[in-house]
Amino acid sequence: MPEALTDAELRETLRLLEEHDHNAAATAAALGVSPTTIRQRRALIKARGITLTGAKPSSNDEVARLRTKLAVAEKELREIVRDRVTAQEIREQLYGLANLTPEPPKWLFEKRVPGSPGVPMTLWSDWHYGEVVDPDQMGGQNAFNRAIASSKQRRYSINQFPFLFRRRQAAY
Repeated sequence: MPEALTDAELRETLRLLEEHDHNAAATAAALGVSPTTIRQRRALIKARGITLTGAKPSSNDEVARLRTKLAVAEKELREIVRDRVTAQEIREQLYGLANLTPEPPKWLFEKRVPGSPGVPMTLWSDWHYGEVVDPDQMGGQNAFNRAIASSKQRRYSINQFPFLFRRRQAAY
């Protein structure tokens, strides 16, 4: 954090800390900064020996107070503007979808004729093909390497699509 903060700005941070029962997160939220920034300012306040008692308010204190108030007001305004935009407005402005009535595709409702062909599908993912698990490191309970991966792939393929792996018999 830069040391460019004035004593007046640090005094204002201290005032806000006291206002929020020395809760760094609440003070940070009020100022629109991170809690880490508040903790750094706290250390700087302690290092400079700044207190709220016994200090006469100066014009610098008033400037710091007004800057803080402005930062809080700007943060609140950003939140209000962000919350004002609704999902409906987004659809209308960005996509023009609010006026559209979606129609489901016809094939969703077509009745299938018994015996009609289907489309075989399968999902193969997460193979870990290059991974190696040493059985010595697993207490002899598990092992994995490329050879085991290839064997499992072949077994899975045969079980899922046996018609692809049947040997064709010559018609004599």
